[in-house]
Amino acid sequence: MGILTQRNVMGTFIIIIAVTLCTISVAFGLFGQCITTYTNEMPIYDGAELVESDSSLLNYLGLGTLRTVWFVEAEIATVEQWYDIALNDMRQAIRDAQRNGETPPPLWDANWTVVAVEGGSQVQMQAACF
Repeated sequence: MGILTQRNVMGTFIIIIAVTLCTISVAFGLFGQCITTYTNEMPIYDGAELVESDSSLLNYLGLGTLRTVWFVEAEIATVEQWYDIALNDMRQAIRDAQRNGETPPPLWDANWTVVAVEGGSQVQMQAACF
């Protein structure tokens, strides 16, 4: 009893590694949806051209902010109105699903800003993963 053997140390080490790998796998599975949802579900203005995209491995662990910048050949007012409608539609779909007892579509803590640039508008989108 109480004798520390190489076999006990190795067994403990293997268990620690296994638990760590399982924890990381679960985190990637749960929080990795943030990036997938953002990429697949965020409404993108027709004809928008991706100018910049920032993300990191930490986003897959549910940490940090995802950021994309799009160029659109349209005026700010038109683009802002389009995003207001698109995001309100997404929020309404969530409310409808919750009211009907269904699984709501994913949504994240996202915001966007439209600024004037030469030849059109630039849409800067950010989503926080948590």
